[in-house]
Amino acid sequence: MALLAAPLAAQQFIYNAAALPAQNIWSNGVDFVDIEKDGDLDIVVANGSAYGAGGAQAQHLWLNNGAGTFAAAHAQLNVTNFNAQQVIAEDFDKDGDADLLYSPAGAFPATTQVPRILMNDGTGNFTNESATRLPVTTMSSWGVCAGDVDNDLDLDVVFTDGAQGFAGQPSQAKLYLNNGSGFFTDVTATRFPVDMFNAQDVTMFDWDGDFDVDVIISGKGGGSRLYLNNGAGFFTNNSTPVAAVGTGNTYEIDWGDLDADGDLDGMVQSITGTSEGWSRNNGMAAATNTTFPAPNGNDDNELAGLDFDNDGDLDVFVASLSGQEKLYQNNGGVFVNNNAAIQAMVDSSLDFGFGDLNADGKYDMYTVQGESGNFTDKIYFNNGPADTIRPAFLRKETPGAIGATETIFRATVQDAIQDDGKARNYTVFYSWATYGANPSQGSGTAFHQGGGTWRTTVPTPAGTTGVALQWNARDERNNNSFTGVSVGTIGSFTDMGLGVAGTPGTPVLTGSGIVSAGNSLTFNLSGLLAGAPGALVVGATYSPIPLCGGALVPSLPLNPQFFILADGSGNASKVVTWPSGLPIYTHVFLQGGVLDAGSCAGFALTNGLRVTQL
Repeated sequence: MALLAAPLAAQQFIYNAAALPAQNIWSNGVDFVDIEKDGDLDIVVANGSAYGAGGAQAQHLWLNNGAGTFAAAHAQLNVTNFNAQQVIAEDFDKDGDADLLYSPAGAFPATTQVPRILMNDGTGNFTNESATRLPVTTMSSWGVCAGDVDNDLDLDVVFTDGAQGFAGQPSQAKLYLNNGSGFFTDVTATRFPVDMFNAQDVTMFDWDGDFDVDVIISGKGGGSRLYLNNGAGFFTNNSTPVAAVGTGNTYEIDWGDLDADGDLDGMVQSITGTSEGWSRNNGMAAATNTTFPAPNGNDDNELAGLDFDNDGDLDVFVASLSGQEKLYQNNGGVFVNNNAAIQAMVDSSLDFGFGDLNADGKYDMYTVQGESGNFTDKIYFNNGPADTIRPAFLRKETPGAIGATETIFRATVQDAIQDDGKARNYTVFYSWATYGANPSQGSGTAFHQGGGTWRTTVPTPAGTTGVALQWNARDERNNNSFTGVSVGTIGSFTDMGLGVAGTPGTPVLTGSGIVSAGNSLTFNLSGLLAGAPGALVVGATYSPIPLCGGALVPSLPLNPQFFILADGSGNASKVVTWPSGLPIYTHVFLQGGVLDAGSCAGFALTNGLRVTQL
């Protein structure tokens, strides 16, 4: 027992045989998503045998009971058997639930396989609507990825092609545009470069820093392809930076910022021979390749980035075909092998995914098995530290000018998991304030364009002179990161109007001081009924309640409340300390009021005042 204790103590990812029901099927791909919107992660698995040459297979859906054990719900997919290579879960029809898109495995030299799309009814029951929603295009595709290529706020898709049989053959990748309701059109001929490439893997992310999603394709053709987006969904082949990234043995490249310089680097399966490594992104210059240390050199299949040690950088995991899974621990851009952190299970892993499957704040691992062995997928629970690291803003866009009717803001974010360009474990929120003739404000959830790039639009009608936008990236552990962007002229104190007149007229509220942590701000009220008592109230949001031609501006509950007493000239003043710990462009709303029988409400109200931390 003592001999077993030492290696087990070092193991962080422990296989749990009881987490999944028994299964025995060749699986190729996996994705995590909350299918029925009950707050936990479910698992969808793409199954297909013998690279499309075997018999059609059932597809799998595992529903989570909330504690990390799963029940088979395959029948809810409502699709006949077929050979699938990959599956992605995305909201293609923008109805608030995750739909499923499968890339098909097809046998060389000809395939009759087509992609499938299964639409979610909101409860986790699906309908196969492939015939009406997808073009009838046969392909043999080892990879599919979703992203908004034409900036119209829906998810388009790219399929690789050419992997018919194990060796594959050069073929054209396919671009399908979404019409906004989940119906797709093949626009490859008009929007993609003609490029016959033996492709297996595809990822979308912003390579060149212009905040649209570009496309990177890798595979057995040797090297990789980079298709740059012009912002409207038209692509050109600019492959020089990645021409030497990957070999003829490369099945997978994933992308994440490995060296903390704000761009995404490659995690490369078979960077040389069959050895894994990483490729440093040098912008439009050729990437720099580095091989990971030994043990290395197996015929592996999948990589992903996960900050398993909770130190703020991405470590690289490898799904191995012929041995245990591998782990290369990142120490500031220098990698060391740490396979001992994963319980050694010798199997044939073709893909894996990461997510918190048992709601303990730690990211677990699911591996899918195929090609050889007993075809038993596995769940490894993470017994290491819970995630306490905030998501990182890698880049943020500052608009060059205020738009005529709206202004677009975009930012790129990375968190603890980087896997196929998805954003599964965090969400990006925003709040904004406009300045000028008709100041306004709002908040919401940003749209994920793909590859960690998020977008929102702020209404900027005529007369808008400035916009302040606050970004908030929040992961599922409630770790928050904030940043801000502004364009035009902004200020700390904004008159929102909507005062309610009293006996002397409509009172006025103004503010002065530097709005930052610990500073004293002075709020002056004038035009009050002489000697009248009242209060200065504060609300977190703008939620005006109409009242006698004006409004109560701050949102309820009104807290804190500062007592005021008008002097003989109808003036009052209050000094308030601005709190610490608030992020840039946080705003609150103040309004003063005093008792006044001459007002139709029985009290007079000043204008609302928006106060913004700059």
